[in-house]
Amino acid sequence: MCDGGLSRGGPPKPPSARQNVVCVTVATGAPLAALAAGDLITGTLEVRDAQATLTTVTKTGTAPIAQGANQTAMATALIGPGDPMPDAALVDQDDRRRSLSEWAGSATLVTFTYTRCPDPTFCPLMDQNFATIQRAVAEDAALKGRVKLISISIDPEHDTPAVLKKHALARGAEAAVWTFLTGDLATVDRLAGRFGVSVVRPGGTDPIAHTLRTTLVGTDGHVRKSYSGNDWTPGTVLADLRAALVAP
Repeated sequence: MCDGGLSRGGPPKPPSARQNVVCVTVATGAPLAALAAGDLITGTLEVRDAQATLTTVTKTGTAPIAQGANQTAMATALIGPGDPMPDAALVDQDDRRRSLSEWAGSATLVTFTYTRCPDPTFCPLMDQNFATIQRAVAEDAALKGRVKLISISIDPEHDTPAVLKKHALARGAEAAVWTFLTGDLATVDRLAGRFGVSVVRPGGTDPIAHTLRTTLVGTDGHVRKSYSGNDWTPGTVLADLRAALVAP
């Protein structure tokens, strides 16, 4: 379970631009099957050896999901380690139709950003990290040609293929390694929710409020690991990519 899907014991609040997705293990026997998107819960959070487990889960009520948010997808279909990467029909920066299934056979990092993101510690930092990983991949014979990077825009109304193309060129993205994708709003929101990324669009000139989550998908097309927030480092992910490429 990730915070931002089912709320814990209080009215749901739209995520701020600095809110991270917090994932916890739910104790066996917790009544998750009876819960639905918008349900409010209380529980006891037990942390041992850096592993958080939610126990004694009790439903306390319900609340409407914020308009312009993708909370339903997060609450009902969140993927985790061992799950297959969901497929979706998208469009890349060259205005070509693409399917996520095309990346099967590569160790792939997937993240969600948008070009107008104003917080340098959010989307711009993800771009910077991906650029660092791209350079390292090019210099490592064990990774070169076997690692792919995908940045999916959560602002499809603005981030057209032409906008993404300009953005990719400005960040030195090599088309053979790093792809920028967009799609229709419903598809993007559903996909972001499945990857654990909460998105709220306030409307007007206010920036999109969202969380950060980057996912490593193995060569078999299944999720190996997710990195919540912005405190992961390229070095850590590169080590995980190497491990993914030697995994059976």
